[in-house]
Parts: sequence; C-alpha cells; structure tokens
Amino acid sequence: MINNLLILNAIGRVFVGSYDCPFRIVNEVLGIIDINHKAIDFHAETTSEKAAFVWYLDGSVVGTYTHEPTVDSRVVLARAFTSDVVMMSPINSVIGSEPVDVLERFLSQA
Repeated sequence: MINNLLILNAIGRVFVGSYDCPFRIVNEVLGIIDINHKAIDFHAETTSEKAAFVWYLDGSVVGTYTHEPTVDSRVVLARAFTSDVVMMSPINSVIGSEPVDVLERFLSQA
C-alpha cells in the first residue's frame, strides 16, 4: 500500500510554447511538499527534454504528447522513465493534424 502519493503534470517548452521552466517549477513544488512517492507526467514535444527532465528530478517520469509514441522505456537512476506512453491523436492523422494541412506545410515550406 502506498501512502502519501503525489501525481504531477508538467509541460515542456521546446517547440511547445513560452511557459515557465518546468524543471525549476517542479523542483520548487517538490521542495515544499513532504511526499514519499511521486509520479510525474511530463507533457513535452522532444524526447531529449523528457530525458533531461528525468535526470534532473528524483522521481518516476512518464512522458506524453500528441504524436507517435517512441516507446523508449528504461530505468534511469533506479527510476522508471518512458518518453511517450500514449498517442492521443486520431488514427487517420499526421501527428494529430489533418493530413491535407500537414502536406501543404511540407509542400510550401510555410
């Protein structure tokens, strides 16, 4: 039985938006909460930002985003880590967008 469990979601910044630094914010939150167990969902575009996040924090991290899962689960610092646990976009799409829209961007470079 797990007592004292924190489940937390953070959002990355690379290719996503201009948000506060998730590394510092999560570290701040964890510094003010007395918790024994934590699981963190890091919603970020790049696998590199998610991998850096798990090295930065002392806790289990799973990554999510709206694209194809990379399924690169592993143990890092004796903690669970997977970069992309789910694909949350429609099956008949290109990275969650209408195929015609994505094709237009590739063809026009816009």
